[in-house]
Amino acid sequence: MMHVDMNSFFASCEQQENPLLRKKPVGVVPSIHQSSTIVAASVEAKKFGIKTGTKVRDALEMCPNIIFKEADPAKYRYINKKFMEVFSEICPNVTGKSIDEAVLNFSRDIRFLQGGYLAKDTPLEESRVKHKDKMSELAEDIRKALRDKVGDYLKCSIGVGTNYFLAKVASNVNKPNGFFYVDYTNIETFYDMLKLQDLHGVASKNEARLNKRGIFTPLEFYKTNLQTLQFEFDTFGTYWYLRLRGHEIDDYITKRKTIGHSYHLPKFTNCDVEIKAIALKLTEKACSRLRKHKLKARCFSFFILYSDGTSWNKSHRIVNYLDSTSEIYKELIKLFNQRQYPNKKVRILGISTSYFAKKDYEQKDLFSFVDNKNNFYKALDTINQTFGDFTLMPATLLQYKETAPDRISFGNKE
Repeated sequence: MMHVDMNSFFASCEQQENPLLRKKPVGVVPSIHQSSTIVAASVEAKKFGIKTGTKVRDALEMCPNIIFKEADPAKYRYINKKFMEVFSEICPNVTGKSIDEAVLNFSRDIRFLQGGYLAKDTPLEESRVKHKDKMSELAEDIRKALRDKVGDYLKCSIGVGTNYFLAKVASNVNKPNGFFYVDYTNIETFYDMLKLQDLHGVASKNEARLNKRGIFTPLEFYKTNLQTLQFEFDTFGTYWYLRLRGHEIDDYITKRKTIGHSYHLPKFTNCDVEIKAIALKLTEKACSRLRKHKLKARCFSFFILYSDGTSWNKSHRIVNYLDSTSEIYKELIKLFNQRQYPNKKVRILGISTSYFAKKDYEQKDLFSFVDNKNNFYKALDTINQTFGDFTLMPATLLQYKETAPDRISFGNKE
């Protein structure tokens, strides 16, 4: 497995497009204001301690010369498409893991099977060395192809391991623009270089649970017996035991659980008309994604964070599955009308949908005429996908066209 992680991707895209930004600290933000949060920092900005999640006001204190750029999702998706094409030319089995990450699976590649670049009955140690050399060569091929076909300022870190987990963690070792190869000969040295939270899937809660068992380092985690891990993590203990030893157990596609959007208002408000208009735009974005994935939902949630730091949220489920903007918006407004503190100013609002069924799963109503509505949304989505989001939109949104702009969430490719 080879994991490719595009370094400081959003910021590097901006530097690729505008050479005047190169070798300068750059922070990509959803919108440019003091309370906004950096979603990507350039390599130069990271040297000042600026990272994803840093507030704009804090970044300015850390580096007064930092240059802020508003996020441009269309640009990042286009470059993602270009580098995925490059990867597909080098490996026939490529999986995009997020907007800036991909896994290249060479396990069934003829070049790595007997009779490929290795002669039959090649001794194990010689085979290992040749495999490492070949993967290093492919990593350089990827970097050259990125420079030639995508952009000369785009860099990537590459990790190679016997499973997705090891390759992912290895890609973080020598950032930026690094390469690291893990196999049975250096796995203990590899784990000895890391902290527990460097392991993909270990956050503060899992680290605390491990600490209670006397496990404080990745190497201690690796050496822990199966029974101890099963006692602490039940079934996941078995997964961790296998994962840490290089067995592939993560090669699957997780089912989508929720689809939704949120928006941080640059100017806090308690105006019902404005809040409902923003909610309508968030609903249209979510419903467009539902229809794209041929899904319908029957559970809907509305979330509000007020300007004083308090919050409110409410959800409800209905019998029928829906994917039309108008119907789902009606359900969300029912929730919104039940909110507490209607006079408080809203800082962040969000909507989400869940409990999905495939579009053709739900029982049809013999006496309902839904074909015209389905055709309407099919035409609407086609036009917006061809000419840009919200080319066609409800008249209510004309005044709020610039609110809740396009965003790419972490771990997402959409």
